[in-house]
Amino acid sequence: MSQKVVAQWPNEGGYTPGDTYELFLDGEGVIRAWTFHKHKNRNKNPAERSTGFGGYQQVGPLLLPLDQRGTKAFHLWFSDVTLTLHSGEQITSAPRP
Repeated sequence: MSQKVVAQWPNEGGYTPGDTYELFLDGEGVIRAWTFHKHKNRNKNPAERSTGFGGYQQVGPLLLPLDQRGTKAFHLWFSDVTLTLHSGEQITSAPRP
């Protein structure tokens, strides 16, 4: 079962006042996509951006999405991601195919 989580910031203060984020999680609680809605009072043309996540890799204890695709031909990917644990141990993601 999938789930949608909505986070909306207050209209005053903070980094993104009045903005709303929708996170779409799969049945295991992994974020698969998100949508950003810019507060309409901050701009005459409110922005919306949606991005889907993929290319998941297990990096130590975390499952990280290393590939993002969105609207308007947006494509962002990460490689050589290193996770530093509290113990000081470093774990690096597998190379991109």
